[in-house]
Amino acid sequence: MKTIKFFTYFTFFCIFSGYCHADLTDGLVTYFPFNGNAHDESGNGNDGIVHGAELTTDRHGNLMSAYLFDSENSNWIEASANGLPTSERTVSIWFYANNVNKSILLGYGGGITCGTSWLMLINVDDGEDDAYQVQSHCRVNQFFSVYSQPPIGKWYHWVITTNSDGTTMYIDGKIISEDPKFINNTYVEGKDLAIGVIPGPDGIAPFTDENGTYFSGKIDDVRIYNRSLSKTEVQELFDLEKTKEKIGLKDAIHILKILSNSDDSN
Repeated sequence: MKTIKFFTYFTFFCIFSGYCHADLTDGLVTYFPFNGNAHDESGNGNDGIVHGAELTTDRHGNLMSAYLFDSENSNWIEASANGLPTSERTVSIWFYANNVNKSILLGYGGGITCGTSWLMLINVDDGEDDAYQVQSHCRVNQFFSVYSQPPIGKWYHWVITTNSDGTTMYIDGKIISEDPKFINNTYVEGKDLAIGVIPGPDGIAPFTDENGTYFSGKIDDVRIYNRSLSKTEVQELFDLEKTKEKIGLKDAIHILKILSNSDDSN
């Protein structure tokens, strides 16, 4: 009976605290939670330089916990691409778009030849209409996922994984498209990582052209891993970061103790 009650309490702890999940720090090489600044909290010190973007509320309603990008004023965030993954990887980003007219969210690398960058775009002219897109410059590594409704006016969690089995796109924890290609030719040495815009074919940011322009809206919780997260891990990451009221670890432990003590007294 005690075993059953223990698992009941443990289940409560997991559901309401949000602290029971896979090790989502394993392989994390860059992490921008944007908690009042553009510091890299992966432990690798790849802090961002903010160009015009302003701190704003995140999807939880927390002040100064995401960045607002104004496309008309060419806002973006710059960091180094040195050490970022060149083959197997996961890139995760939360965004709230005001529009998706040629929207550029994130990119890094490039420069050896035209086609050695990693670019995440929405509805750009250099591809499918009404689609999420990952590619390199010069239409190399193109992979699209067409959407039925424009992803505007609310928060979305967009994740892309790539490994020797292929490339997979997720929105809000669910697979939306898969492709057999493995994007494994990104060049990063001495190149830029850009958020809200992309680097050019030479790997240096910022870059825009007639096909894509600066992002308009909010971006938060950018993560880059040097491994491909599993389907289960992507779902767990979404569950961990999605909009919800999550009690703190101390509060969860306190409630767990109260429940346990109440049971012992009966």
